[in-house]
Amino acid sequence: MANETVMKPMAMVILYGANEDGRETHSVDVFISRIRRKTERHAVTIETINRTGYRLVDRLQWAKTLKLDTSVAH
Repeated sequence: MANETVMKPMAMVILYGANEDGRETHSVDVFISRIRRKTERHAVTIETINRTGYRLVDRLQWAKTLKLDTSVAH
């Protein structure tokens, strides 16, 4: 799903099913935060799209978008 946006309501359905029981979308933010911590060492970037949702971004593509020098070894 790289570069495809997952909207917060869609994430709510995926996480909690069609019956969300009045849960706040903040629970999705917390869930994404936990996923980020677990995947960052694997070069997985999850970009937040303000008030909309999330998207997976390839780090090399992200660096090129920001016009960072990707030839420098860290």
